[in-house]
Amino acid sequence: MIDKVGIASRLKEYLVDKYRTIKAGAEVLNTSADTLYSSYLNGRSVPGGELLISLIKDGCDVGWLLTGIKSDELLQEKIKILTADKDALQTTLDTISGMANDVNNVVREQTGSLAELIIRLRNLSEENISLKEQVAEYKKKFEQSEAKLQNINKLIRGQSDE
Repeated sequence: MIDKVGIASRLKEYLVDKYRTIKAGAEVLNTSADTLYSSYLNGRSVPGGELLISLIKDGCDVGWLLTGIKSDELLQEKIKILTADKDALQTTLDTISGMANDVNNVVREQTGSLAELIIRLRNLSEENISLKEQVAEYKKKFEQSEAKLQNINKLIRGQSDE
């Protein structure tokens, strides 16, 4: 709800502070003191567009005139709100940044562990190849030994047949 009485009081305060009389203020605003009294200063109406434009041109803080809150105070309040929002966003950003660092550290650790596993697998693979070569060598020696045993058995049988 519009505070018409408050607006009337602030309008009167503005005019008297700036021009000492309502009549002098009315002349600057291109209206009459009677119009100001009958329409606005009695709290019946709220100043309209033309009067508000004239007041703005005259340097009146119409935000204060209409709400009772000076523009500087509104600005300061908005700055407080924006500062609080900025601080909250900075806190959130700091939290996210910390989480990203934690993730990077885990990735580095896991990458290190993965690298170690790859090295171990390569070593095991090399050991496996070496073992396969040894098995192949032993198999070859076994086959050679088996062939020699067969030759010996043939010799023994050949002597016993005689």
